[in-house]
Amino acid sequence: DSEITLLPPEPTISLVFSTPSVTNSTLFVDARPIVRISTTDAAGDHTTICDANTKELLVDIQHHTLRSDTVTFTHHFDGKPLKLKEWLKEETLGDGSPAWAMETSVGSLVWRPDVSFRLAVIVGGETAQPIAWAHLQTHSTPLTLVISRGTQAIRDEIVASFIVLEQRMRMSEKGYAKADGWFAVNRTVL
Repeated sequence: DSEITLLPPEPTISLVFSTPSVTNSTLFVDARPIVRISTTDAAGDHTTICDANTKELLVDIQHHTLRSDTVTFTHHFDGKPLKLKEWLKEETLGDGSPAWAMETSVGSLVWRPDVSFRLAVIVGGETAQPIAWAHLQTHSTPLTLVISRGTQAIRDEIVASFIVLEQRMRMSEKGYAKADGWFAVNRTVL
């Protein structure tokens, strides 16, 4: 006889977005503001993540036209700018789906698409339990990023990478929707 021992899931913290936007929003934990995400220019080239209470800059994300995009963490990587494409590397999982490997101050993590969570962060293999994941906004619930309590030390890195990836996904989906609309209008019936 073998028995399966189920372990209780790691306690989590829900970071609730004040708006559907990932580039201009405040994240709340238990109705308390934790961080503010601001994108001040219309092109979305400069996004900052600041402590909502102290106003301290935590993360600075810069999208450049002619140079590599950068991300700078005040409390990680000695505060030096990192090339976004080197910090958040796109790769392909064994099943052919895209993933993004990220070096954090505590080790390697991987973001992957997930049918239940849209995006999930895992440590280790493809079947590992997620340590962070997103719940998209519905008519009754706001956009939420859920993180395991053990990830507090890298919360800034998880939030920044989620913002970058979710924004990319939204832009890609928007492009597909526009293309589909064009094809629908210009389609001919044989």
